[in-house]
Amino acid sequence: MKKKIKKIILLPFILIAHNTMGQYLFFNTYEPQKIDIKFIKQSVEASKGKTIFNVVKIVNQSSQSQTFTFQLTVPSGWQVLGYEKQELTIPPLDSTLIPVRVAIGENVRGDIGYSIIAAILDSRGNLIKNEYSFVKVPREVDLKVKFLTRFEYLDQQTGYAPIMVKAENRGNREELVSINLEADNYLGIGSARLKNYIRDMNIPPYTDSTVVFDVYLDKEIQTSRDLFKLNIQAKTIDSTFRATSWLKNLSYSYTNYIPESRRVLIAELFARGLFSNYAKPAYASIIQGNILLRKHREIYFFYNNDNTTPAENLYRYNRMWIGYRNGKYFFQAGDINKSIESSLYGRGGSAGFSTKKLKFEAIATQRVLNPQNNFGAELEFSPSQNYGFKLGGVYTESLNENFTSTIGITGFRLAPINRLRIGYDIAYNQVEFGRPNDTVFNKVALGHTVHANYNTQKLNASIRFKSGQPFLNSSFNGRSELMSQFVYTFNDKNNIHYYAIDNRNSPGDYRTYNLIKQPFTNFHKQLVTWGYFPNNWVHFFTGPGFEFNSSDIFPVIRRGEDYFSTFVFNYNLGFRFKGEKPGSSLTAQVFTGFANVIHKPIYFIDSTFSIPPTRAKFNYQYFSLNLRQPRWGFQAMYTNGPRSIYEQFGWYYASRPNRLLRVMPYFDSFIYKEILRLQVNISYSNDLVSKSSYSNITSQIFLASTQRLAVTIFKRLYHSIQGNTNRSC
Repeated sequence: MKKKIKKIILLPFILIAHNTMGQYLFFNTYEPQKIDIKFIKQSVEASKGKTIFNVVKIVNQSSQSQTFTFQLTVPSGWQVLGYEKQELTIPPLDSTLIPVRVAIGENVRGDIGYSIIAAILDSRGNLIKNEYSFVKVPREVDLKVKFLTRFEYLDQQTGYAPIMVKAENRGNREELVSINLEADNYLGIGSARLKNYIRDMNIPPYTDSTVVFDVYLDKEIQTSRDLFKLNIQAKTIDSTFRATSWLKNLSYSYTNYIPESRRVLIAELFARGLFSNYAKPAYASIIQGNILLRKHREIYFFYNNDNTTPAENLYRYNRMWIGYRNGKYFFQAGDINKSIESSLYGRGGSAGFSTKKLKFEAIATQRVLNPQNNFGAELEFSPSQNYGFKLGGVYTESLNENFTSTIGITGFRLAPINRLRIGYDIAYNQVEFGRPNDTVFNKVALGHTVHANYNTQKLNASIRFKSGQPFLNSSFNGRSELMSQFVYTFNDKNNIHYYAIDNRNSPGDYRTYNLIKQPFTNFHKQLVTWGYFPNNWVHFFTGPGFEFNSSDIFPVIRRGEDYFSTFVFNYNLGFRFKGEKPGSSLTAQVFTGFANVIHKPIYFIDSTFSIPPTRAKFNYQYFSLNLRQPRWGFQAMYTNGPRSIYEQFGWYYASRPNRLLRVMPYFDSFIYKEILRLQVNISYSNDLVSKSSYSNITSQIFLASTQRLAVTIFKRLYHSIQGNTNRSC
C-alpha cells in the first residue's frame, strides 16, 4: 500500500519536468555564435611611458546579425586611450576593425612579455572568445652607484667610522650589485675586522638602497699616520664603479688652514745674485691678497716686480692688478692676460657679468713693451645645459707699426643625444699690414675649432680640431692641430687606449711683409696602449705606435725648395706600482723607435754636399723611472739615439750621436716638528757625447706659519770637459 502511494506522488513531478524540458527544446532556436577575433600585430615591442597602436579584427561568420560586447583588458598601471568596453552589432558574414591605443605604465619591468586581452562577451556577460597581443618590454639599464662617504673622521674613543654606499636603480630590471671593500693595513671592516669585505645587494627596479659599512681603526698598532685609505669597488653585470674613501684620525688640536688664494695679505721678498761675482744683486717682491666682504663680495690684488732698478721696473715693467667680484658682476684693472681667439694681453681693464644662462665680458688693454691697443668683447648664451651660443669680436691696432686686425667670432655647442657633446667656433679675421707710406697688404683668414666628447660606462672618446689660415692674428697663425683620444674599458682589469695628434705649422709673417718664406714643422703621431690592472696597486701597459715628422727649418736646407721627413715605428712597455701611502708610486717605461728617412733633401746651401744612404735608417731608446713618495722622490731619464726630428736631422746630416742622462731628485718635508720646512729641487743633465753637464740646485727653508718667512738658495753649475770650462752662479 505504501509503495503505491509513493508512485502516485512521484508521477506528477516526472511529468512536469519532462514537459518543461520538451518545451525548451521545441521553442529554442540557439546555435553557437560563429565569431572570429584576432589582433593584426600578435606581438609589439615598446618601452615605458610609450603608446602602442594595434588593430583588432572581428569577423561574423554566421548567417545572422550578432550583437555582443567588446572588452579590452590591459596590465595594471596601463591605460586604454579610448573605450575599454563597447557594444557592437555586425551584419551577417561581415567584419569590423577596432583601433586600439594603450599607454604603457612607467614602472614596467624589462625582459617580460605583457598581454593585452581582447574579449567578446554575450548579453549575459559570458565569454564567447578572446585573443592575446603580447607586448615585450626590453631591458633598460640605468644603475648608478654613489659613494656617499669620500672623507670621514674616525671616532677618537672607538676608532669607528661609517662608510655609506648608495645604489640607485632607475632601470626596469632587478640588478645585483657586488660591493668589495679593501682596507688599509691599519683598518678593519665589520666586527671581524676584515681587510677585504664583499657584500651583494639586490636592487629592485625604480628603487634605491643605501648600505652602511662599519670601519674601525686598529689602535693596538702604533703609527704616526692620521690619514687612511679605503678602496671601494661596486660591480654589476655591465659595469664597474670605483672610488676611494679617506678616513682621518682626529687629534686633540685643530689647525684652521686658510689657502693662499683667500688670505688677506701675502708679501714675499726675493734677493737674487747676492753671492754672484759678475752680476749685481736684484731685489724682487710679490704682494697679493684677497679681502672677503659680505654678500659674496671680495676684493683681490696682485703686485710683482723683478727688480728695483731702474725705477720703471717698479710701476711700468712689472705685473699688477686689482679686482672686485660681487656675485654676478666682476671688474679688474691693471694687467689683463686673456684672449678671445686673439691675445688681449696688456694693461687696461675688463668688466662683465655672469649668470646661469648669460655671460658677457668686455676687455680694453694696451701693451707696454710693444704699444698696441686691444679691444674685445664676448657674449655667451646658454638657454639650457644641452645647447648654447656665443658671439664676440676683437679689434687690434699697433701704435708704432702699420698693423690693424679685426676678428669676428661665433660658435655653438649642443648635446644632440645623451652623453654626446659637440661644439663649433669660427673666426673671421681681416688683417691690414705693411710698411708706412708703402705697400699695404690686406689679408683675410679664417679660424675653426671643432670639439666632440662622448662618454659611456665603457667608452670615453674626445676629439678636438683647431686650425687657422696664414696671417690669422692668433696663436694658430697658419697652424692646425688635431687631437683625439679613445679609452675603451673591457672589464675592471683590461682597457685599451688610443691616442693621436696631428700638428702642422706654416705661419704667415707680418714683419717681413710676406716676402720671406717662413719655415714649417709638421708631425703626426698615433699610439695604441693596452692596460692591464691585476689589482688596484699595479698597472702594466704596452703597445705600438708610429709617427711622421717633416720640417724645412734647418739652415743648411734651401727653404721653400726642399725639406727633411722621417717615419718612425715605436713601441712602449712599462708598469706603475702604487704604494699604500697617498701619493707614493713607482713608474718605469721603455720606449724604442725605428726611424727611416722617407724624404731625403738634396737642395742644400752647399750644392756639393752629399749624404751616404747608410744614414737613412737608425733607431733610438728612451728609458724613464719615476719614484714618488710623500716627502721625497726622483725622476731619471736616459735617451740613446736621435729621438726628436732635430736630433734625427743632426744624425742624418752630420752623424751626430745623442746620449743624454737627466736626473731630478727632490725633497719636501718638515725638518723640525711642523714649524721648519725644507724644500730642495735638483736638476742634473749630462750629455755623454759632448761630456758636458748642467745642474740646477734650488733650496728653500721657511717657517710654516700664517706669516711665512722663507730663504731661497739657487745654485747653477755648468761643466764641460772638452772645453775645460766650469761656470757657476
